[in-house]
Amino acid sequence: MPSADTYTAQTLHVEGHTLAAWTFNAHLSPDERPPIIFMHGITASNSMWQIGQTPHVRAHHRWYALSLPGHHPATFPPDHLALEIQPQAHARIMTAAIRQLVGERPVILAGHSTGGFLALSIAALSIAAQKNSALKVAGVVSVCGFACGRWMGALGLLQRLAGGGIFGHLGFRAALRVMAVHPAIFKAAVSLYAHDRRALYRHPPTLPTLSAMYHHAARLDASAMRQYFYRLRRIDISANLGHITAPMLVIAGQYDPIVPPSQSRRIAEAVPNSRLVLIDGAGHLPMSERAADYDRAMSDWLAQHFDPQDQNRRR
Repeated sequence: MPSADTYTAQTLHVEGHTLAAWTFNAHLSPDERPPIIFMHGITASNSMWQIGQTPHVRAHHRWYALSLPGHHPATFPPDHLALEIQPQAHARIMTAAIRQLVGERPVILAGHSTGGFLALSIAALSIAAQKNSALKVAGVVSVCGFACGRWMGALGLLQRLAGGGIFGHLGFRAALRVMAVHPAIFKAAVSLYAHDRRALYRHPPTLPTLSAMYHHAARLDASAMRQYFYRLRRIDISANLGHITAPMLVIAGQYDPIVPPSQSRRIAEAVPNSRLVLIDGAGHLPMSERAADYDRAMSDWLAQHFDPQDQNRRR
């Protein structure tokens, strides 16, 4: 049997975009339990999911790490416009990519931060816009995700620079360059996302994960990232959340310095079949700051909704 860390890499082509997809647990049947599509946050990469993945997922689900458009090694089309960084466009692109991976099978959409926003967008907007041809969404997991893209802290500052005219643009590019100068600087930058930095770096997967992510972060396209930071600040999909009917797990760090936990509360209130888990002592990286609590929340929810034995007992 292959190792749970073994993956197959694919390059997907959608509307001129190239997206990177990694398939894990390809030996597990996607018909017994829905496959899970994991989407990373802004300036991150597929590498964030590989090493510290929840044990329940590693044991029971086929799962995929799917890159966000424009995030290395993914690329935008040469003629990509800032106006195309809109929820509807990204939901359409990601839906097409997911169909290339799983066909018509139901999937669980899971994402961290901007990846959580995309999971919400795909689930809400594809259903609202396409009706009969919508992606079959079996469940949604939002980890520190958001419906309103106005951030706080370090990422909020980068948003303001991205929209701040020529000097703001120069400041934004300089910030990305500094982050990519050395792995130690990248590590320090990531610590700004956390509330409990000591716990973050005590978590065994953190350092190898950051080392893998740095390889991609150092190759980010500054123009593509500036478009994201500028456009997301003006996006709000709150009015569309009511279209989501699938079970949803909403995880938030109680002390998130980037996305206030009030966003997760509003998301959970807007979606009928949702469970909200606020993780005490965690910031924007609960999977590392409070790994046991995060793993428990994920495992319990997945077992409740997608464990065939549990479902048979309830019949």
